Amino acid sequence: MFELQILSNLKSKLETISQTFNDFNNLIELAHGTLYQRENTAREFDETQKRTCTSSRTR
Repeated sequence: MFELQILSNLKSKLETISQTFNDFNNLIELAHGTLYQRENTAREFDETQKRTCTSSRTR
């Protein structure tokens, strides 16, 4: 009986660890996506700034 309680506790802890890992993994994926979006936005902003500067000089 005592062994079953230990196994049950271990199973519960493993499930908690697994869920924590999944949550952490999801956070990593969100952070990666956010950084990727930020890089693209910064690149687009730089390109817009360059076009704006170039077109204002040609006027």
